[in-house]
Amino acid sequence: MYALMTLLAQTIEIGVTTAARSVSKARTKRAVQKAEPRTCVDLVTLAGASGSAPAAEINARAAGEVVIAPLSGAKCVWYVVRVYERFYAWRPGPLGPAKVERQIKVAEQSAGRLLIRDATGEVRVDPAGADLSLGATSYSGFEGRTGDGALLARVGRLLGGPVRARHQAMTIGFLVEEWIVRESEELHVVGQARTEAGEVVLGKPALRPFVIGRSATAPVTA
Repeated sequence: MYALMTLLAQTIEIGVTTAARSVSKARTKRAVQKAEPRTCVDLVTLAGASGSAPAAEINARAAGEVVIAPLSGAKCVWYVVRVYERFYAWRPGPLGPAKVERQIKVAEQSAGRLLIRDATGEVRVDPAGADLSLGATSYSGFEGRTGDGALLARVGRLLGGPVRARHQAMTIGFLVEEWIVRESEELHVVGQARTEAGEVVLGKPALRPFVIGRSATAPVTA
């Protein structure tokens, strides 16, 4: 009976999670469609209405000091590393529950705020909570439960602490991905402008999506 109840709970959880992701993607698509095109200088005005300002859409070029991406070793002005835990789960099916693979993001490390610049000025982008649409990764690696631990040890040093499995026996392993942005690459950002310590920042609105992509036509990814 306990095993049956556990299986039922896992099945319901996966169904709810899948539905939530579908809703999130739909909301993100609507937010991008409704966002008003802006320039960097426009965001200065919008920043004064933080909490109520409408979503702003901006196309600008990446700028800033050159840094070295920690996994690929590539030169860039910004990078982000995301760690995903892959695990087995159960989903309902016509013949009963079926075993499937799922993944969730468990850690993230970036080069801080991303500087973007257009003909009117420049602003910073706070990447926290962003839906990324940056195309191909600069690095991708996977380490399973029976791996030698080298990749996770490397990632642990980057994160300042070990990566721990949340699904225990159901955990398959960890996927590690890195994206980079090089100087002068054109980016498409949809978010809300705010002022922090006298600096204009474009970031995630409360309860609304936030997108960082390479172009206005790039597909939104989870």
